Amino acid sequence: MNSDTAGLPRCSALYLLILLVVLVQVGCAGRNQVPQQRQMAPLPPQPICGISVLPFANNSDYLMADAIVSKVFAARLQEAGHYLLTQEGDIQRAYRQLAIMPGSTPDLNQLQIIGGRLNTRLLITGSVLEMREDRGDHDSINPFIVFELAIRDGSSGEVLWTTFHRRQGSEYKKTMHFGSIHTVTGLSRQMADEIITLWFRKGLVPCNL
Repeated sequence: MNSDTAGLPRCSALYLLILLVVLVQVGCAGRNQVPQQRQMAPLPPQPICGISVLPFANNSDYLMADAIVSKVFAARLQEAGHYLLTQEGDIQRAYRQLAIMPGSTPDLNQLQIIGGRLNTRLLITGSVLEMREDRGDHDSINPFIVFELAIRDGSSGEVLWTTFHRRQGSEYKKTMHFGSIHTVTGLSRQMADEIITLWFRKGLVPCNL
């Protein structure tokens, strides 16, 4: 057996190992891409203008994380899509009538009632899973946020789309090339814009009224 023939098994094994590493990296990259979108059911076929962004749940240790993310998201959604968002006071009134505690997520029956009372086509619910402010370079603040959203049918309360997103402020200097983000509000705004852009690309239609 010559040296070239003897080297074939070794080269084949090395090639397979390299191929396996590449496939694992590609698979991990796909899983780590954010925002992550799942479509459980299609959105209503007609154009939608009336949307209610309900108070988010806070499952993090950061005080007022739910209020920060939900208010920022509602503002960015209205600005980007010109939607007729339900007034916050009307939503709070419906929550009080149903004795829903602040920071908790309504159950399906309550969501159906809320959708009917608010006369809205779509409900958006959310949960902040993690929010914190880590120390970055030169003693700067490096915010980190993880949250998930759901677009729900306003009449049934059923989930139509879900979106999971996680970011930290330093990612933008390294990968987006326009400077790190140093506040949780700024990071919430950027993450909201990324989700809304994805939603539009997936088929959510801005209001044209």
